[in-house]
Parts: sequence; structure tokens; C-alpha cells
Amino acid sequence: NVNYVTFKGDGSNQKVGIGTTVPSQKLEVSAGNIMISGSGGAGVIFKGTTDGSNKNALYFKNASNTEKFRIIHDPSANGTDDLQFKANANSVTVMTMLQNGNVGINESSPGAKLHITDGNGTLPTLIGTDYFVIQNNDNTGDQARMAIIAGATGYSVIDFGDASDVDAGGIAYQHHGSNDRMFFRVNATDSFIMQQTYFSGSAETTGSFGELHIADKIGVGTTDPDYQLEVIGNARVSATLTVAD
Repeated sequence: NVNYVTFKGDGSNQKVGIGTTVPSQKLEVSAGNIMISGSGGAGVIFKGTTDGSNKNALYFKNASNTEKFRIIHDPSANGTDDLQFKANANSVTVMTMLQNGNVGINESSPGAKLHITDGNGTLPTLIGTDYFVIQNNDNTGDQARMAIIAGATGYSVIDFGDASDVDAGGIAYQHHGSNDRMFFRVNATDSFIMQQTYFSGSAETTGSFGELHIADKIGVGTTDPDYQLEVIGNARVSATLTVAD
């Protein structure tokens, strides 16, 4: 025992305590911090054994020695070399990082660059460019939702673009008093605008849709039209109505 450093044990049970005379681990530092520095940078190395049985980890415990979080490398000791963040005494997998760069939140086997899971049902075969997955399909009635929250009169927006234009297409929602609206953008123009009581085309002021093609039937006042155009109720034409064979 030299000042505040304690060397304890012999053989394979040697321990060193700094700030404590009863170290419980190979090295225990009590009532103080550890600082590592060096020219060109410094680091801490965690090295496993050749049999792959070691799972390197950082543990975070409270004053009662109850584990709250851990960061662990290769938790299954199967050579996958994944890195996991766990909580609640190792019972909850908060986040997983794979060697291919995939990150899972509440998901131990992320199938995309970012994979967020609640109910972990069957994951269908993903397309190679599916970089973001939200999954909640443990039960048939489960829902998977994503919220985009903006200011009281601002816009919530999803942009679609390419290398030359970040927002060539898009979907936007605006909370606008009693007149909330959705915008659908094509070719950097708000081509369609939908409100609670109407849906307008390329120009909000005129309500013009330009050319419109419907492949099947249109029903007004009916969900099961028998003709190409069927109106249940009265109809008014403000210009010429031409009927031809």
C-alpha cells in the first residue's frame, strides 16, 4: 500500500486499487476520474480471446451496483462483431450496430441502414435500396406510424429529389387556421392542393387539372358506378355538353 494505490492478492488473483484498499476487479478506481492522453491521440483497447468466448463491454451501474446500461461487442459471442447498447440489466436491446453499417433501434438484426422496430414480426424481403425501415407487425392489427411535427402555421414536408434538385417532388402539409391543406409537388411545382372540402389542380386559383385520364369509371354520389360517368343527384354544366356515339 503506497499512498492511495493498493496492490492485493497473488498468483492469478492480483488486483490494483486506486482510491480504495479493497479492489473488487483487476483495476478499480474509486472517487476519481481516469484520463488517458498521448501524442497523436490515445485510446482504450478491448481485445477478445482466440476462442471467441469473450464479450467486451462497458458497464454503467448505480450506487447499489445495479446495472442500468452496457455497451457490448459481439454479445452472442458468434463472431458477428456487432455492437449493442443495452438497458435494464441487459434485458432491453436499445440499439445495435452491425459491421456493414446497419443500425437498429430496438432491433438486434437491422435489415436496413436504419431499422426501427416495435413489434418484431416477419420482415419481408427488402429492396436493396430500402435504407430506412419502421417495423411493427407482431400482430395483424399493429400499426407503424411516423410523425413529422412542424410549427403552428409551418409545413411538414417530405422532399423527393436527385443530384440536381433536392425538392423536385414532394408531399407537404400545412396547418392553416381552419383551412388545413396538403400539397403534392411535381417538377418543383405544387401541382395538386388538397383541402378538406376540395381538391384542386395545377393552379389553386382556377382549380384546373389540365388533362385528366381515368382508366375506369367515375361515380359521383355512388361508390359503384354502372357507367363511365354516373351521377346520383343533380348535375349542372356551365358550358356545352356534347353527347356523341
